[in-house]
Amino acid sequence: MGGLQFKSPAKTAQSWQGKDDYPGVDDYVDINMHEGDILYRGEPNGTEYFTTLDAVESSNRNATTLFEGLQVKPHPVHGFRGQVSGYRFTQTVTVGYGQALANPQFGPGGLDQFYVPNVQKLIDKGILVLVDTIDLVK
Repeated sequence: MGGLQFKSPAKTAQSWQGKDDYPGVDDYVDINMHEGDILYRGEPNGTEYFTTLDAVESSNRNATTLFEGLQVKPHPVHGFRGQVSGYRFTQTVTVGYGQALANPQFGPGGLDQFYVPNVQKLIDKGILVLVDTIDLVK
């Protein structure tokens, strides 16, 4: 066949689940984020997982409410991250999208989650640009 091989971001996101601390596997689909779209991730030491400003605001900017809505395991020493940073897309990027539902041991879930592959490369290339930082209540 030849050509470029496309690895589904949705399938990659699911591959990180189903074992260890995250035995449940969320449903994800591949979607396109477009120029001007903004997603938020926990900071410091952000990962490839993001959410929306609506999720941040609906949690009243409370770290516990937000990250339990995303079913994130808290750090054993530091707890949940204390900030989120917003990144704007400068071009179309395919990401994995789903709702956090499959790991209720970390909270009720229900919030939108996005898996952005190769996020550091996208930041380094200016495809994702930092545009906002919000302090969360801890």
